[in-house]
Amino acid sequence: MEASCKFYSAIPGFELVCGGISDSFTTYQIEGGSKMYLNLELREEDTSNDFGRFIQENSSGTIKKALHPQKWVELGM
Repeated sequence: MEASCKFYSAIPGFELVCGGISDSFTTYQIEGGSKMYLNLELREEDTSNDFGRFIQENSSGTIKKALHPQKWVELGM
């Protein structure tokens, strides 16, 4: 997690909002026109699932999340 946090913290517009280098789960908020988040989860074993999740909230409050960027699932909240 330490290497990942150092990497993402160095990217302009990525703000650490939860967790950190000593935690097993970390969230970054990404600056932009709508709220976007990057979640990182530490796994001790390599499960090779290649799972990733991207969450975006637009100005109307609609939450979108995806397992893969090209396949959005919209949630009205």
